[in-house]
Amino acid sequence: MPDLLKRITGQQQGSKLMLLLVVLILSFSACSPPRRLAKEFISKEDKVSIMLMPTDVVYKENQRINRNELPDSLTQAETDSVIYNRSKYLQYISDSVFLETYLNSFIDGLYEYGFDVYTPQYMESFLQKDSMAYMLNVSQIELEEYVRKETEEAYFSEDYFYKEFDLNAVNINTWFELSKVNSDESEVLYASHYVTDDLKGHYREVYEGQHQFIYKIDTMPVDAVYKLSEMLGRKYAGYLYDYLMNRYISNNLPQGVRPAYLYHYDRRKDRIRIAWEKGGFIELDQ
Repeated sequence: MPDLLKRITGQQQGSKLMLLLVVLILSFSACSPPRRLAKEFISKEDKVSIMLMPTDVVYKENQRINRNELPDSLTQAETDSVIYNRSKYLQYISDSVFLETYLNSFIDGLYEYGFDVYTPQYMESFLQKDSMAYMLNVSQIELEEYVRKETEEAYFSEDYFYKEFDLNAVNINTWFELSKVNSDESEVLYASHYVTDDLKGHYREVYEGQHQFIYKIDTMPVDAVYKLSEMLGRKYAGYLYDYLMNRYISNNLPQGVRPAYLYHYDRRKDRIRIAWEKGGFIELDQ
C-alpha cells in the first residue's frame, strides 16, 4: 500500500508540474513581443486606408469537358462556346450579380474590421493619406467548374470498405495585388474555396461481415455559388486584416528576429490567438 500511495503521489506531482509548464508557456505567449505588437496594431487610432480596385471580369473555366475530345474541325471560339454551353453551373451565373454580391460583401467586411475603404472615384482623397494606406487590386476572379472525387471509407474489424462519388463542384479563385502607397512594397495574394454537392450517409451492416453505404446527395443549386461568394467576401476581409497585422509584427520585431507563429484576430471575441489551422492568403512569387 505505501508503494501504491507513493506512485499515486508521484503521478499527481507530475500532473501538477505539466499543468504549471502549460500555464507558463501560455503566460509567456500572452506577453510575448509578437502578441504585444499585434495588440498595438489593433489599438492604433489611425485606421488603415484601402483603395479597392475592383475587377469587372469573371473568368470561367469548365473542366468537365476535355478539349482534346472535341472535333479538331472546331475553331478556338467554337470550342470555347461548346465547353461553356455544356457547363451545369457557369452558363447560368450572372457576372454582374456575382461581382456585386462578392465585392459588396468584401467591402462590408473591410468596414467591420475598421478599414477606411475608398473606390477609384475618390482617388484624390485617398492619395492624401499617410503611410497606413494600401492599394488593393482585385486582379482576377475565376470560377472553375469540375467533378470532385469523394471517397467514404470505413474499417469494420479488419475489413476495409469504401465507396467513391463524383460530385458537382465550383471553385472561386481570387488573386489580389496589394501595394503600399509611397513604397516599393508589393505582393500578390491568392485564395481559393469551393462549394459542392451535399453528401450525407453512413455504413450499415446488411448481413454478417457485409456493409452497405446508405446515402443521399443533395445537388447544389446555382444559388450556392452566390452564397459562397458572399461568405468569402467577409472571410477575405479578415484574411487581409490578419495579413497586415502579421506583417506589422514582422516589420517591428528586432532585426534578425522572426515570429514563431502567425496570429489571427478574432474580431467578434476581440481576441488574438495563434493561427494553428491553415488559412489566410497564400503569398505568390511575382
